[in-house]
Amino acid sequence: MGTRTATLIFTQELLQERVVVGMCWDTAWDLWEHHNGILHDTVNAVTQAREVQLNRRVTSTYLELCSRLLWFHDRHLIQLSLSQLMAKDFGYKETWLSTVEPALRIS
Repeated sequence: MGTRTATLIFTQELLQERVVVGMCWDTAWDLWEHHNGILHDTVNAVTQAREVQLNRRVTSTYLELCSRLLWFHDRHLIQLSLSQLMAKDFGYKETWLSTVEPALRIS
C-alpha cells in the first residue's frame, strides 16, 4: 500500500466521519427545535386542554364572585368584565385565579 493510497483511504474515512457527525448534529438540532416548538410556540392538544380547563375555572370563579357580597378591598377582582378577563393571556388568568381563590375562601 503506497502513501498515496493510504492518504486517499484516510481522507475518505475522515470525510465519512464528518458526514456521520454532520448527520448526527442535524438530527440533534431538529430534535431541539421540535422540543422548543412544543414548549414555546405551538398550540397542541395539551396546551389547548389546559386553556379550556383554565377558562372554565375563570368563568365559574368570576360568576361566583359576582354573586357574593365582597369586601371593599376585594372589589377590584371583578373590575374587568368577564369578556375582558377571558381575552387576557394564560399567565394573567392563572395569576388572577391565584389571587381570587383566597378571597372566595374568606368571604
